[in-house]
Amino acid sequence: MRKLLIAALCVAVMGLAACNQDKGKPRVAVVDADKVLSECQAGKKGMDALRAMSEEISAKLKTMEAEMGENGDKSQEKMQAFQQALGQARNEINREQMRLMGLLQKGFDEAVEEYRAKNGLDVILLREQALAVAPEADASKAIIAALDAKNIDISKPAEAAPEAPAAPANKPAEGKAQ
Repeated sequence: MRKLLIAALCVAVMGLAACNQDKGKPRVAVVDADKVLSECQAGKKGMDALRAMSEEISAKLKTMEAEMGENGDKSQEKMQAFQQALGQARNEINREQMRLMGLLQKGFDEAVEEYRAKNGLDVILLREQALAVAPEADASKAIIAALDAKNIDISKPAEAAPEAPAAPANKPAEGKAQ
């Protein structure tokens, strides 16, 4: 009887130990940021917009270059104008790329945090930071779906129309009190 009681107690203790095995262990997932940003809808639209912008600017620059060649006018002034247009084009593309990346990064950060909280995770690491990862720990597909659900608007904000100069305020006539 005593041996049976000890055996039952051992089984119960082992069962409790098995139930509490996950307590105290951090719950971790990984996400492949490059994959998420290139496969989500906003990322694809952003890349298409940058590609179109680059092609449009490239066409304008080629036209400028062709006009200089046709006229045989490669004066220093024309070359400087071309170089200035080229620099402005690069700056414009870089500004747009930074704006798009800011929008995507904000949405990405929000989606990752929402996924972490929803799934009771302690940490989500970038895939590049992990040496080895079990496939079920990769949250990339779920983050892509969450990012797509956000419907991030990547369109350029409408440029504000220049404000008309303010009308001069009525000045009191000199010598008169108000």
